[in-house]
Amino acid sequence: MVKNLVIKDNELKELIGNIHKNNQIRSFVFISFLILSFVLKWLDAPMPYSVIAIIFSLFLLNIFCEYLVKRIWPGQTVNQVSISYFILQVLEVVAVLIAISKLEGVLYGGITVLLIYVVFCYLGFTRIIYPRLLTLFCLIGYIIAGLVKYFKIIPYTDLQGLGINPYENSNLVLLVMSFMVGAFICVSFYVDVFSRKFLDTIHLIGARTLQLKTRENDLQSAKASLEVRVEARTRELRELSETLNEQVQQRTKELQEKIKALEKFQRLSVGRELKMVELKKEIKKLKNF
Repeated sequence: MVKNLVIKDNELKELIGNIHKNNQIRSFVFISFLILSFVLKWLDAPMPYSVIAIIFSLFLLNIFCEYLVKRIWPGQTVNQVSISYFILQVLEVVAVLIAISKLEGVLYGGITVLLIYVVFCYLGFTRIIYPRLLTLFCLIGYIIAGLVKYFKIIPYTDLQGLGINPYENSNLVLLVMSFMVGAFICVSFYVDVFSRKFLDTIHLIGARTLQLKTRENDLQSAKASLEVRVEARTRELRELSETLNEQVQQRTKELQEKIKALEKFQRLSVGRELKMVELKKEIKKLKNF
């Protein structure tokens, strides 16, 4: 149970970290596009104000997403963060599709922008289902944008001044959109395959890292326990050494006292023997006298 909670916590940190990195890159991209849009507008290039407004709204949406990353999402679950981020990505894709339609980029490589979004999603999400759903949404949205232009629901605007309407040539529209859709599917498939391998590798590295951290914690605990035991044993040995020193000093003192008593007894005994020898000599002299 604890291991599952740790894994989910690591996945949440990984997800939020990926989103934060994506937000940093997208902020730079949106600011660059805003500057480029104003420069094109200053040069009287065909840049609708509606597209500039869309780019600015995308930048604001990215700031809002970064606010969620720092303030809201750290306290939520992986599913909650993934769903919220997926909704924000869907809103961004809708805005991008509108911008592509405004710039008449459906037949002129606009799907490349959608592919970039798909790559960002695969690098952002930790669960593969969400990038796949967004890829499908991008593909359907692109086809709908092309059909809307083809059936003149939204009229074509000749921004480049070419004097022709490519949507009037049904064969050209069918050819270009078929190529775009095919290329989108192929690239998305390869991104999906390689991203799965990449994510599997990342998860494997994460699992190995978790195992190493667990073992490191176990080693730290064992080290701390061993240090406590060594310290306790050292204290016991120190106390035993002090006790032995006291016993040695006590025994030494007792031996010294016994030695002193023996020396005193020896002095008394020797003195007594000497006196007895002298008395024997005197008695012998008296007998001879």
